Amino acid sequence: MRNEPRPDVDAPEGWSAALLQQAAVALARLRAEYPGLGFVADPVAGVWFAVDGRDFLLQARTGIKLRERLLAAQVRGARRGQAR
Repeated sequence: MRNEPRPDVDAPEGWSAALLQQAAVALARLRAEYPGLGFVADPVAGVWFAVDGRDFLLQARTGIKLRERLLAAQVRGARRGQAR
């Protein structure tokens, strides 16, 4: 399954495998909670994005902050074409 965390990823210098695992879990949760959005994350660089087509983009420094911004924007887990 594409949303499962990957335990085989090597951690960059200064990052533990556990921190990367936590980021993978947060990304999987966002994808499950908001299936109509696309998510891109580089937790080492502190860049997380939520995207829906050309007209919707949110950016945050952590997965938690991204979820907070999605909640503040009143984004629902709707698929494309339904109310956001």
